[in-house]
Amino acid sequence: MMSWFRKKKEDAPVAPASSAPGASVADAVPTAIPARVDRSAELIQRWDATRAEIRARVSALLAEAEAASEPLIQSVLTDLTPLTLPWNAVTPHIRDARDEISEAWNKISDEMSECEGFTHEMMFREGNKRDVASLELELMHERVYGGAMARAAERMRRRALGVDAAQHSCKQCGAALDNVTPVSQSLNVECSHCKSINTVHPGDALRMFAASGAMHLAAEAARPAGEAMKRLDQQIKQYRDAKEVPLALLIELDSMSRIYWSTRLTEEARYNPEEAKYVAGKLERYTRDTLKTLRRYWQWREYETTRAPS
Repeated sequence: MMSWFRKKKEDAPVAPASSAPGASVADAVPTAIPARVDRSAELIQRWDATRAEIRARVSALLAEAEAASEPLIQSVLTDLTPLTLPWNAVTPHIRDARDEISEAWNKISDEMSECEGFTHEMMFREGNKRDVASLELELMHERVYGGAMARAAERMRRRALGVDAAQHSCKQCGAALDNVTPVSQSLNVECSHCKSINTVHPGDALRMFAASGAMHLAAEAARPAGEAMKRLDQQIKQYRDAKEVPLALLIELDSMSRIYWSTRLTEEARYNPEEAKYVAGKLERYTRDTLKTLRRYWQWREYETTRAPS
């Protein structure tokens, strides 16, 4: 399916030869403007073009994998394995693409360091583009793969409801139980006619969905907050001096982290009620992990002090 995906380093744009008559950009500008300025711009353009070309290849790869997933999604019953196996072959290509971005930066940064037009600030800024591009490839992969898995999980859920939501009758009076919403755990349902309590057990299809499908629907619901959280973390790491990180970014990371984990854990418990009793503990643990990161910054520690009750 993805045999066409190859690294194309040999096709990467190269700088025009300055020895060719009329080919030098410097020849076309007034002599009062130093040629090194144009050399800086050219290197940046090459670097931007390389990242864009790698991103385009990954985008095409994921589009091909997504299209190939649709027949598999339509055939899902109670097992997601037939869908996950082909995607396992995609992951190494994403890793290779991220490595290719790093290798491209290592090569072009050597040229930039030898160019008089490049300042330390310019080098730092261009180096940050490598990290951002690598993260965006990761997020793109997770978004497409996660979307495919969520669609398959939703199909599994709908089928499970159809299979397991058979009519249940009251064991006391025989009347139909009309307040049954099938979930993945046993329920005590009151008969609206005789008021007796009936225990309704889930079927195998719902148990299978709870075990392997619920997590994908929960992850999809939390994806926007998850992507924002990772981008904020990356943005914070781009500051050379931790003291320069704006407090507003740290506050936003804390907020987005809470939204992400709260959404994901709550959604999973909605589909799998047996997990509900663990939500508060997991949320506290994940929040504590985020706070460990935030407390590395004096800005956050000072912020916590001002918020602490006197």
